[in-house]
Amino acid sequence: MLELLTRKEAVYIDEKGEKLPLATTFLWKARKNEHHEILDVELVTNDENVMVVLEGICEIALQCLNPKGEDRPTMKLVVEELKKLVTLHNSSPGQKIGQEEIESLSETKFPSMSVASGFNSTQYSAVLEISTRVPR
Repeated sequence: MLELLTRKEAVYIDEKGEKLPLATTFLWKARKNEHHEILDVELVTNDENVMVVLEGICEIALQCLNPKGEDRPTMKLVVEELKKLVTLHNSSPGQKIGQEEIESLSETKFPSMSVASGFNSTQYSAVLEISTRVPR
């Protein structure tokens, strides 16, 4: 999912020529609420509704990166949430998506729908530690 959102490979070469793990970069940026900086520029738009949907997809991707396997959503749940986002977007053409629609998404089985809040510093450190083992 991250590869689609960013148009980068799982291990990509940054602007400095360094090999970096995409998952770690995304988590790091999400913690600083800068995850939009790594998204594919062709996805980012001024359309608020598109950005709400894109943010929802980022939330799902973050949940899928949870270091604890049992805390990650199942593929079935991921598909359900993606369908909800598509339905939400398609049901509001030309209208701003309201706060209650956004909140209805957060009432799912996902533990959190705010960027990176599902990760505590210990989990985040574990992901960083694992990612440093990726050959560069």
